[in-house]
Amino acid sequence: MTEEVLRRCPKCAPAVELAPLQVSPPGVLGEVELDVCPGCKGMWLDWTELEQLVEFSASVPGAAANMSWQRDQQAGCCAACAGGPRLERIEVGAYSLDRCPRCLGIWFDGGELAPTLSLLRGGVLPRELLPALRLYYSSSR
Repeated sequence: MTEEVLRRCPKCAPAVELAPLQVSPPGVLGEVELDVCPGCKGMWLDWTELEQLVEFSASVPGAAANMSWQRDQQAGCCAACAGGPRLERIEVGAYSLDRCPRCLGIWFDGGELAPTLSLLRGGVLPRELLPALRLYYSSSR
């Protein structure tokens, strides 16, 4: 039995708890549960959730909420892992995403999820980037 970790925003004060957001991708039985910060509007996706959102063209309420990406330069700790390791940066065009080296979850600052989904769906970012996001360009390290 695994212990459920209280998820907290990696960018806001540690006291800010992430709220669950249920997304129902078309053609998928069940829902994808994302975690959203009520303060900065950032979103935490577990390692398989980004692929599900791209694959099934799910729309995510609030994904375009842009908090001017001011928090993009702040380092943060994993929202999902107990003892949260520091997040690693993944450069994606004009902004960067933050990935946990342990659980491979990805943090999207407010406003980063919508353009990332558009770039992936539109072929501007290759679909091969999905596993690369999980593995953080392992071949380039």
